[in-house]
Amino acid sequence: MKDMKLLFVALMLFVCLGSLTAEEVTVEMSETAPVFAETTKDAVLLRNKFTKGDEYIFYSSNEIDMDMTGAEGNINMTMIMDIRMNYTIDAVTPAGTATTRITMERIAMSADGMYAMSLDSDIPGDRDREEFKGVEVLLDNPFFMDVTPEGNIVNVDVSMMRDKLDAESSSMTIDELESSLKEMTKNTYMALPEKPVKAGDIYDAGTIEQEVQGVGALTVSMKYEVLAISKDKTQVLLKPIGVLSMEEANLEDGGMDGWILYDVTKGQILKSYISMKFGMDVMGMSVWTVAVSKNWTNN
Repeated sequence: MKDMKLLFVALMLFVCLGSLTAEEVTVEMSETAPVFAETTKDAVLLRNKFTKGDEYIFYSSNEIDMDMTGAEGNINMTMIMDIRMNYTIDAVTPAGTATTRITMERIAMSADGMYAMSLDSDIPGDRDREEFKGVEVLLDNPFFMDVTPEGNIVNVDVSMMRDKLDAESSSMTIDELESSLKEMTKNTYMALPEKPVKAGDIYDAGTIEQEVQGVGALTVSMKYEVLAISKDKTQVLLKPIGVLSMEEANLEDGGMDGWILYDVTKGQILKSYISMKFGMDVMGMSVWTVAVSKNWTNN
């Protein structure tokens, strides 16, 4: 069904852009960034810190509002997508690079409007439904990645998924799967600055390139602004600055906003709130998307 495929494209596009780690299943988050009681102007060094055997659960709650215009007229739809992933640190090198085993445990989606639907991989029978074809290979099939303390992804291993990637039931090839997971993990462990940063600094986090199946090549140039540092230097508040482009889909970048709370002591993101607006031409339709992603971990 073309419209369902369009929904999955929009969902996976946003998830690949907005997957940032964060804390606790019942975390309350809003677009208003946290405020530190006291701050410092001193610089701090941001580095991921890994310990073999550590395990935590990553949660992502995404709300996507799409206004689609095509031959059938105008269609407005709101979709919600919730993801639960298990992260386990299998090994850590003397230099601090970690081999992380990642297992997607749950995908739940719901939509209103003309194409109303509700799917939850935790509900018996839902995984066998036609709408889950193409993403079922992601569930309960671990993949591995090596990530440095600076947030660089140096290796992605999806070999355990190869035997379960059925060409008849999935629209993805193994190369597309590996590429998508690699880009997703780049966002999960965001690139960190080479040197210590202080409030007001903006650092370049490089460019993310993602091939979105059926749409084209997406390019996201990322920077992060340091909004504030707590007085005890244990937490840092950052603002994501992203510039999106996709020539094949005539993408119109409406801007990225939000905040990321980083724990310097733990060496990880605690939680994040990311919002984006963008328009694109895809599958014969003009689609304007407003999306919000809330993310956290329970460690």
